[in-house]
Amino acid sequence: MTALSVQLYSLRESVTPETADAILDQLIDAGANAIEGFAPDRYADWLPEVLRKHGIASPSMHARIVDNDDLDALFAICKDFGTETIFQPHYEPSTFASTEQIDTLAAKFNALVPIAAAAGFRIGYHNHDFEFAHDLDGVNSYDYFVSKLDEGVLLEVDTFWAEFGGADVVDLLERLGDRVTHLHIKDGRLDERAPNVAVGAGELDVDSILEAGKDKVWVIEFDSCATDVVAATAESLRYVAGKRA
Repeated sequence: MTALSVQLYSLRESVTPETADAILDQLIDAGANAIEGFAPDRYADWLPEVLRKHGIASPSMHARIVDNDDLDALFAICKDFGTETIFQPHYEPSTFASTEQIDTLAAKFNALVPIAAAAGFRIGYHNHDFEFAHDLDGVNSYDYFVSKLDEGVLLEVDTFWAEFGGADVVDLLERLGDRVTHLHIKDGRLDERAPNVAVGAGELDVDSILEAGKDKVWVIEFDSCATDVVAATAESLRYVAGKRA
């Protein structure tokens, strides 16, 4: 069964040891069968046990893997979460302004592939908008970055930020094919100052994106939300679960 997940960052102000059970019940009832963690050391003391109680895990995780001085500690925490794939959620935006800096970053990722594999993990990168901001001798900076990555470095496409950055997400998914394993599904006005809305209620052509990425893991995320984020997440899950059927 393909995972239908929720990025924990969306619920960072809602999920606590006291509220987690009720929130997970609501999300699972709406269709979630996984959680995508972030900042795993923040939740390591209590959340893995709660997830196991609800019969789910965090098969993908957002955590810093590049320039991390203690990968063994990170890997130990991720194992407890049931994580299989660790995505670098961000890197310094100025890095994507030149081929030289991108080459250096890609080399760091490539060197980590066998290290992570030996510990039982895959690694990847999650985009924002700034990776798409530069033309490098006729090649978009995101495309250039991907071209320098080992095929063992997976891609999680944040569909909202890619669209905001100027990409045609459907075309991007078709071009990258199996390099992309996960999608962040979010919606809203294509304005970074505007809060996200429930999936299907914003400006993105979500249905076309879901159709183009039907073989990917779908992860609901809110960077911010003007309404109750738990209710909006559940509404989004119900919307995309209907498209998965």
